[in-house]
Amino acid sequence: MRYAQPRYEVQKGDDTITNTYKQSIYDTLKEQGYNEIAIGALMGNMEAESGCIPNRVEGDFSEGYKKSAEYTDAVNNGSISRETFMNDGKGYGLCQWTYPTRKAKLYDMAKETGFGIGSYILQLYFLEQELTCDFPLVGSALKNATNLYDAVAIVLRKFEMPYDQSDAVCTQRTLLAQNCLNSVSKNSTAKPVELKADEPKYRTFTIQITLTEDSDGFRITDFKTEERFDI
Repeated sequence: MRYAQPRYEVQKGDDTITNTYKQSIYDTLKEQGYNEIAIGALMGNMEAESGCIPNRVEGDFSEGYKKSAEYTDAVNNGSISRETFMNDGKGYGLCQWTYPTRKAKLYDMAKETGFGIGSYILQLYFLEQELTCDFPLVGSALKNATNLYDAVAIVLRKFEMPYDQSDAVCTQRTLLAQNCLNSVSKNSTAKPVELKADEPKYRTFTIQITLTEDSDGFRITDFKTEERFDI
């Protein structure tokens, strides 16, 4: 299988780093055979989970994601072992893989292929394998997706499976999906997200994050969202 090459050189501190990854992610998923709706659904969830940054570790809000870079280097050079990586409870990568068996498979693929654990190419290859072998119903639904909201909901509730899977979160991720497509695709066939006539025009989301400090830094221990409707 061929993979789309990054269009720009990705450098630390580059303000365009996120858009660079988004374009490369879009191109790769396109080559893998996903349509615009499926790509938007996957990218919208990635944007919510990691900001579409492949070496992002859960709870890292440091400047330039320095802690994520250090964590990634430690996994690549063996300072963080396979057992520690799979069991540390930290979400990692584009999809913030957290469950031990899934992280173990990602780790093994990195070692087998020679890619660094933070490679977006590795992670999209792994994503495709999961959607083909471990989550075939999700993969099949995405390949035949025709509605952006429904596709986002499938990824949210059947693949990512975070604590909060509410309709409010699904709507928020659908908006992120549309924004991702707008930023990378000039010919998007995904229909813009529209509220029904009887729905409020604005939705405000309040996010409350509880951070707990340990020897590795800060980790998210609680995450709550509250939705408010403004007429």
